[in-house]
This record gives sequence, C-alpha cells and structure tokens, in this order.
Amino acid sequence: AEEADVDELSAKINALSVKDLKELIAESGLSSDDCIDEADLRARGRDAYEALKARYEAEEADVDELSAKINALSVKDLKELIAESGLSSDDCIDEADLRARGRDAYEALKARYEAEEADVD
Repeated sequence: AEEADVDELSAKINALSVKDLKELIAESGLSSDDCIDEADLRARGRDAYEALKARYEAEEADVDELSAKINALSVKDLKELIAESGLSSDDCIDEADLRARGRDAYEALKARYEAEEADVD
C-alpha cells in the first residue's frame, strides 16, 4: 500500500507544471533555488508535499484537541469564553451553536494574543 502511495504521489508531482511545482515548494517553506534541473525540482516537490502533509496533519490534531477542550466546557464557561473574545452568544439556539461559537471565540482570542505578542517584539 505504501508503494502505491509513493507511485500516486510521483504521478501527481510529475503532472504539475514547473510553475506549480515552484509554488508548492514555496508554500511548504522550502526553496527551489538550488534545483538545477526539472528532476531536482520534482524531487523537491515531493519533499514539499510531505512537509505540507505533516503540517496539515498537525493542524488537524490541533483542531481535534481544541474540539475536545471546547466540548469539555460547561455552558456557563462557554458563554464566558465567548464574551471574553468580544463575540456574542445571543443568537446561539442550542449547545452545538454555543460550542461552534466557542471555537470561534478561542480562535479570536488566540489571534488577539498573537497580535499582542507581535507588538511586544
């Protein structure tokens, strides 16, 4: 199965234009500056794909962890989190709405905190 995944990835990488390969590589944070020919670029494209895949899997794990934390909060705590973020829970009809807004509140607070940290630096 792993060999089939490698073959499928190689086929996808080989189907990309040079421009698209360079964009994929840049998006991953890697550089294509030292790639001499198209084969080097395609090999770096495979590395870029793996790097992006790992990043997305880590982000997915973070989302799962956040959902677990939000689901563990009481309704009262959710409303406090939402209010602290500056959002409103007035239009939330049920607990599922509150939990979804709680995730939004967490992201808003996280963005605020990161912006404050950037201002300090």
